[in-house]
Amino acid sequence: MAAVNEKNRLVLIDSLRGIAAMGVVVYHLHGNLHNEIASWFPSFLRLICEHGFLGVPIFFVLSGFVISYSTDNAKLDAKYIGLFALRRSIRLDPPYWAAITIAIALTALKNKVYPEYSVVLPMVTDVIAHVFYAQDILQLTPISAVFWTLCLEIQLYLFFVLSRYCYRNIGKDGDHKDWRTDAWFLMAVGVLSALVKLDYLTLQIPGLFLPYWHHFLLGVLANWAIKKRIPCMYFIIFVIFLAILMVTRMDVNTLFATITSVFIFIVGWKDKLGSYLSNKFLLYLGQISYSLYLLHPEIGWRYLSVCKQFLGPVIAPFWGISLFISGVLVSVLSAHILYYVVERPVHRLSKRIRLG
Repeated sequence: MAAVNEKNRLVLIDSLRGIAAMGVVVYHLHGNLHNEIASWFPSFLRLICEHGFLGVPIFFVLSGFVISYSTDNAKLDAKYIGLFALRRSIRLDPPYWAAITIAIALTALKNKVYPEYSVVLPMVTDVIAHVFYAQDILQLTPISAVFWTLCLEIQLYLFFVLSRYCYRNIGKDGDHKDWRTDAWFLMAVGVLSALVKLDYLTLQIPGLFLPYWHHFLLGVLANWAIKKRIPCMYFIIFVIFLAILMVTRMDVNTLFATITSVFIFIVGWKDKLGSYLSNKFLLYLGQISYSLYLLHPEIGWRYLSVCKQFLGPVIAPFWGISLFISGVLVSVLSAHILYYVVERPVHRLSKRIRLG
């Protein structure tokens, strides 16, 4: 998830980022404990936890909004594209590589402590593929359950920036700045994306960003409409199109992506992006959300798995609640450490690269 300059902090976006990250955390941790606590866990809490995966489409919308927001006034030339890629790499790669290292190290430790549950460690070629976000396209076994979204985010970033570059620099005058033309092109790809995601069309290429492009695009269009780069009707038309598709083939991921983008658009139209949903805890979660997303399967999930070895096949309510809450806290603590040790330093380093 891209970050926004502190001077222009979008409080709503940061808070939503925190909510999305925590949603994914509780989804996975509840999944670990589901069988042991199913007999007594409240149904309304189970419903919330089981739909925590919807944090992923929210992340895609937020990414589209922030990347378009950050590049709106940029001079999109070849130099900018190169610096953009370098800055993204410095910002995102070290925490990701740290998570890969931690995942492999903990797997090796588990193999030694619990040989009856041992699994094959990733090969060097698998690790290299992960380093370059290529594991899904190459159809390799993922090192962590959440890394697939990072592969897609990288593709989404690059496709968007390259499309902006083409529409602003490949024209008769060499400086095509027609936002509407670019929006129509991106929306056309968005239509194809939605048709694939909702199974109207079939895509045979694994690991490609296309089925998720319309989620990302909703964030882009919301930003452009708020800033009046394009008429609001463009955003509304695309939302209506998605709503019509979902009448016959419901996709809850697309539904939540649409709801999120409409919510952001309404708040942005009222000029409240910098103040709405201002909550210190949510902003804190938003701050560490990338590290939290990366580490919770390796730290929180494994913590629960170890604890369950001592509690048996059925866990009493007190211990179940305690275990679930402590799993969340352990995940947050590990993310806090990764953020301050790795993510924040490289984030500051990336800011030294001026995009123009």
